[in-house]
Amino acid sequence: MFQSYDAPKPKKVPTLSQYLKKTKEPKSKPFNSVELVWLPDQFDNVTLQTQNYRIVLGDNHPLYKATIEYFQSEGTLDTNIRAQVTDWAKGTFEISPGSEKGNWAKAGNNGYRWKPDK
Repeated sequence: MFQSYDAPKPKKVPTLSQYLKKTKEPKSKPFNSVELVWLPDQFDNVTLQTQNYRIVLGDNHPLYKATIEYFQSEGTLDTNIRAQVTDWAKGTFEISPGSEKGNWAKAGNNGYRWKPDK
């Protein structure tokens, strides 16, 4: 099951669109670990937050339902998630499992924070 802890207030990061507008495209496309996930509550969307940007998935996005199901599944969630911008001009991205060891801990009512093993 999930571990729980009192999460500090997350830092405000720009949306993916805002980030792409203000950041120069790198020569290589780096992966960004998803550090925080918010499931629908006050807003009907899923948010995946990295240290650089946040991706907001509306209820008609293909990853919306799959993300909710993953975090509502029984058992331990020990696979981290990473995001990669695949096309800077179009703002497209890819989500994939990462290899970092750790687990997702409950943060607040509808959030999950990635806690890497030390």
